[in-house]
Amino acid sequence: MVEQVAEEDAETLKSGVVPINRLIAGSRSPVKLPWGGETHAKSYSVMKFIQHLEKCEPGTEQMYNFLCESCHPSYFQQSYFWMAGIEDDNWTNDVFREHAHTLLEPLILAGEKASLGLTQAIEHLTAVSKSIIVTSE
Repeated sequence: MVEQVAEEDAETLKSGVVPINRLIAGSRSPVKLPWGGETHAKSYSVMKFIQHLEKCEPGTEQMYNFLCESCHPSYFQQSYFWMAGIEDDNWTNDVFREHAHTLLEPLILAGEKASLGLTQAIEHLTAVSKSIIVTSE
């Protein structure tokens, strides 16, 4: 019985190695690894995660698109207002300041939502870990 459980556990662990490797070390192009060689695992498409998350958290894809666009140095909304004001002093430019605040609000909301999600995930993992420890004793 113990040997059978050990074999099942080993198979369960093996079945998780490939997805975890793809998640942590996956890449679309070869990346040199510190211990030698290159990555071989193909990374997951982040859009698949976003699309699944959209089903249970509507608005996720819109937020993701906003964050993707806003992180580019050539982000037109930001560049336009940056170029319109005095160099390195756009906070005294009322037009820029008002527009920047409309851009900052969704960034802050995204950060808050991510933080809440991480907190909930940690609480869930903690509860699961405790139940595993209790049942294995």
